[in-house]
Amino acid sequence: MRSNVLYRKIQRNNRNIWLPIVPRAFRWSVINHIHESILHLEWDKTLEKVYQHYWFPNNTSEIDDHEIEIDVEEARKQADRLIKTNSFLDKARFDKNKAKVTSFSVGDYVLIENYERNQTKLDAKYKGPFEVLEVLDGDRYHLKSLSCNRTYKYARDRLRPLPQSYVPTELDPCLSDDSDVYRNFVNVKGEVAIESELVRGELANKRKPIQGEVASESKLVKGEVATASELVKGEGGWPVKVS
Repeated sequence: MRSNVLYRKIQRNNRNIWLPIVPRAFRWSVINHIHESILHLEWDKTLEKVYQHYWFPNNTSEIDDHEIEIDVEEARKQADRLIKTNSFLDKARFDKNKAKVTSFSVGDYVLIENYERNQTKLDAKYKGPFEVLEVLDGDRYHLKSLSCNRTYKYARDRLRPLPQSYVPTELDPCLSDDSDVYRNFVNVKGEVAIESELVRGELANKRKPIQGEVASESKLVKGEVATASELVKGEGGWPVKVS
């Protein structure tokens, strides 16, 4: 570089010469200047004068032919690494928004999704619970009903796990067989809820007679006469009971 001008060293006629490098943006300005300064010669003659005094970045006539050597084995290894890296990133991006797969084991309790065409608006979305007896091929499960001995076979996409907070009494290991509470499970909008509880030793009806209290609105008490009945005199002066 001389005087803020970049030069390129080339060899012509067995001698080295230095030609200023013309940027791409000033190429046509230089060509027009030379074309006008040499009395508007033809195109080939103008380019000849340009190549004598200037050097263009794409002046291939002044560039020696050369070959680029590439290590094919290293290029293949690099391509293999990039393909695996991109595949891993694509899978991670896809799995990030994918629903998690829930698998069941033998002995687990699950709920079965009801068919939509057999449902009304207020029907339960799931029914159960059912016990997993066997894990079949193709993400299928062999199930057994807890209310009878009937068995079913369903795919995983129609099952959901039974919430741990609601385990039937006869299946809860923390409770004995003589438990005082029996829970009747029903499903309300996909959630398991307790429909009713029967407690041993107590009546299901909330209204119970209490000792010392009046069980009905009207009752005959010893030594008293009910207000709903009165004794009135009839014909002949004999007392008659009228209700």
